[in-house]
Amino acid sequence: MVYNTPQMGMDAVIAEFNGLSALLSRPDVGPVLLDFYAGLDLEDVVNGGDQFGVIRLEYFEMILAQNQVLENLGVSGRAELLAATVRLAQAKDSYHDVFGNSEGTWLAGKIIWMDHHDLLAGVDGASEYMETGFLMVYVADALDAAIAELFPE
Repeated sequence: MVYNTPQMGMDAVIAEFNGLSALLSRPDVGPVLLDFYAGLDLEDVVNGGDQFGVIRLEYFEMILAQNQVLENLGVSGRAELLAATVRLAQAKDSYHDVFGNSEGTWLAGKIIWMDHHDLLAGVDGASEYMETGFLMVYVADALDAAIAELFPE
């Protein structure tokens, strides 16, 4: 996908691929995708023999970041998804040569924006990032601080 922002790319794929539209309209879309994501083993994704595993994970995180999925999960489901996203993000640090700023950052940001808005309120560019997926450095720093507050080590 080559678009100006990740969300523009997702919107184009959703409009052209009926399977994704059907998935996003399922009444159980959130729990089904969350169960799969929460059970992922990053070692298997990176070294499991699927040469496109990392790319598939990035796209899967973009699907999870769609409003239809996040709204379907509700607050408790989003809390579980955020915990899984943070767990995988920490594991991705071991593979920094493979994962840069991943779509998991956008996913975590959207959940924090929805359920812990006060942690990002007043951050210049945060609203645009949540809508588009286009990350700016100052938003990334605020997200790191919010995650640290929500998941103290």
